[in-house]
Order: sequence, then C-alpha cells, then structure tokens
Amino acid sequence: MMKKGNLGILLVLLLINSCINLDDSLNMRQLELSIAIDNVDFNSLKGGDTGDVPECKELSMDYAVFEIDFLDDQGNELSSQTFQTDLFNVNGKVVTQPVKINMDQGIVQFAQLASFLIYHDDGDPAVEDAIIKAAPAVGSKYSSLVSNTLETVFSIKKFTKEEINLDVLCYDPWYIINFGFTWINLNDIIIRSQCWYGTLCVDNIESYAAGAYSSLLNGQVAAQMPAILKVNVLNYIGAADGDYEDDVNWDLLITHSNNSVETYGENVCLEVFWPDNKERSDLFRFDVYVLMATDEGGLEYQFYNSYAFWDAEAPDAGTDGIMNLQFGVCDNRSYNECTYTQGFWKNHTGTNKKTGLHYWGDETKPKPDDLFLNTTLTNDQVFKKKPSESKYYILAHQFLAAMLNVEVGGVSLSVVGCSDVQEAYIDAEELLRRVTPSTVLTQEDKELLVYYAETLDLFNNGVLCSQHCD
Repeated sequence: MMKKGNLGILLVLLLINSCINLDDSLNMRQLELSIAIDNVDFNSLKGGDTGDVPECKELSMDYAVFEIDFLDDQGNELSSQTFQTDLFNVNGKVVTQPVKINMDQGIVQFAQLASFLIYHDDGDPAVEDAIIKAAPAVGSKYSSLVSNTLETVFSIKKFTKEEINLDVLCYDPWYIINFGFTWINLNDIIIRSQCWYGTLCVDNIESYAAGAYSSLLNGQVAAQMPAILKVNVLNYIGAADGDYEDDVNWDLLITHSNNSVETYGENVCLEVFWPDNKERSDLFRFDVYVLMATDEGGLEYQFYNSYAFWDAEAPDAGTDGIMNLQFGVCDNRSYNECTYTQGFWKNHTGTNKKTGLHYWGDETKPKPDDLFLNTTLTNDQVFKKKPSESKYYILAHQFLAAMLNVEVGGVSLSVVGCSDVQEAYIDAEELLRRVTPSTVLTQEDKELLVYYAETLDLFNNGVLCSQHCD
C-alpha cells in the first residue's frame, strides 16, 4: 500500500507535468487548413481566353496532394511539407479534408501553397494514379488564366481554421510545361531541357543606356554583354506531309526568357524545357529572338533563327552542352589587365612620380638589376643591348617584356585564346636558357628564335591574347 506522503508527492508531480504539457500546447501554433477547389471552365477563364487548356476527363476526383512552404516574416522559405488528403463535396463545393499544421514558437510566421494536384484512383494497385486536375505553377503559361493562384500567403496562428480558395484546371500530361511542372516526369512524358547563352556585341552603347539591359546590369551596359533571349517552344500539329514553315501548323507550348534578375547574367544560361512523349515521335521547333535596339529607338525582340528537331534530338550544343550564340561582331579574347611593349619597360625602370612606386621591381617581382635567366647580364643591361650584336637579343627583348607583362602587369596566359602565346612563352624561355648571346645558332634555332620573338611581339602589342594599355 502506498503511503500518504508518497501519494501526495505523486499527485503534485502529475499536476506539474500536466501544467507543463498545457503550457507546451498553448505555445504551439496549430493551424487547421482546408482548401476549397474551384474548377475553372472555359467560360470562366480569366480574360475569357481559353488558350489551349486541355479538356476535362470524366474521372472521379479522389484525393489531393499538395505542398506547403513555410516562410519567415520576410518571406524567406524555411522549410516545406507535403500533404495527401481526401476530397469532399461540402455545400456544393469541393474541399480537402482539413489538415492540422503544428508549428513551434520559432521564426515561422507564414505559409504558402507551393503545388496542388488532384488524383484519380482507379482501384488497381498495379496502375499509377493519374493526375486529372492541377493548379498552374506561379509564372507558368496557364497561371495568367486563373484568379485564385498558388501565390496566396496565410498566417500561422494559434487554434485557427483557414480555408483557401484555389483555382484548378483540367490536366493532361501533354500540357505539362504550360502548367510549369518542369520538376516532374510522368508515365509517358519526359521533360527535356537545354541551356542557351548569348553574347550581344554592339557599337552603339548609347542605344542601350535605358531599358532592360541597363536595368539588369545596374546601368553598366557595355560593348559586349550577355544577351537577353526569348525562346519559343513549338510543337508541330499539322498533317504528316504538311507545310512545316506555316505557323498555323505549329502550337506554341511555352516561351522562355532570361529577362529577369534571377535568370540573367554572365555565365548564367537560359534553361529551355520541352515535353518528350516516349510513346510517339513529335516534331519541335525553337524560335530564338534577341532583345536589340531598333533604328527607331527603343528595344525590341528581333528574330534570330529557328531550330527544328524530333523528340529529344535538340540542336547540337557541342561538348559543353550549352548553345552559345553571338549577336554582332564580338571580340572573343579574354582580357585581364593589358600589355606594354618592350620600349615601355626599357624606359620605365625607375619610380613612378605620381604613385611613388617602382614601375617594376617591387617586392618579389623581377627587378632591373636581377640577372637575366642564366646570363651574366642584368635585365636592364639586356634591354640596352642592340639586336645587331646577336640574334639572341631579338628574342630576349620580347621575352623580357612578356615576362614583365605577366609577372608585373598581371596578364594571364591561361585564359581562352592565349594557348599559342603561352606555348611560345614557355618554349622561348627554354631556348634562351639553352643558348647564350655568343652561341653559334643552328638554322632550326634561328627559325625558332624569330618565330617566338614575333609571337611575343604580337602579345606585347596587344594583338594576341590581351589588349594594349592606352
């Protein structure tokens, strides 16, 4: 038998524990959420535009699968959760069975529907349930046709009930991209994608001082900049032997563009999606446009080219998998810093009066009084030697200038377009270490000496690999 003292202690502990549990429940944010579904028909589409929305199938709506993103008070996504719930008809409208969302007292303040799909269950476990209705993803082609969209944000409050109105459209997997579902592969449809990147080169920068380029580049428009592209994805719907050039035989599936902060920038490719049906062959076409200045002023998308292909056989993108396009006459050399000729380095061995720094020779950089390679002459003495004294100095002058452009000027030889110069630079040093000014050169060495000197001279003058300093 339990003693009265022990019984009293037990009752006190139970009371304390119940208070703690009660406090925990009071501190818990619990939201009961249901979604009221409005099936948008052709007569109630926003703006009255039926577009090419698929027709509804005579199948029962059995359950819904939806994802909720949890946000902080700044709208930043913190986490997400997926729910599956049955559907019911309540007072003439279809609603989801309420789901309870429990969140602690952390920084989660708001939530937002990220996706919403309605499935039909045919009762056969061996057959995958079919999506028959869906809410278009934000920013998709179909999102402009509905009023109650996935963008709805709701607060998470204690012990509240929330009902969200959401518009859905009848779904067909062939129209998957129009719904914005580039993240899902269904039974017969595979979502293909390809990266496109363009470089726009112009000589009328002032025409781009206002508009999309200036906005995306924060006003820093240049003669060479990433191009703003628009790619229309079309599917051929005409007869098998029809006129492939006639646009009435082509159905516009989706338009992709990089005209936004998120998709535009240096080395940022535009990802173009299209649906590939595994059960049949389909002819697709990419119509590519670039945003350019017009003669009348302003910017307009101007047609560049069309690319037709079957199924997954997209236009050849090369080994890197990126379709690289150039608009205008572009200089493909990768400039980093600039170069000076041997005359500059020869005549600037002292101190810059404006900066108080040596033109060359500071810290660990080559100095005028350092010995040149394996000779007994200093760099300054080599510069003062005349080529008539030895052919050796023809190459030595150009190599020394190139070395200073690289080690002092910071010009890199490992960038795109510099392989010939880099090879000549390495081989020239090897030759200059192997021979001396007094060496009797073979005919082969004479030819190599001249070739290396000419190549490095073009580099030092800003013709190859880099640009010349003004």
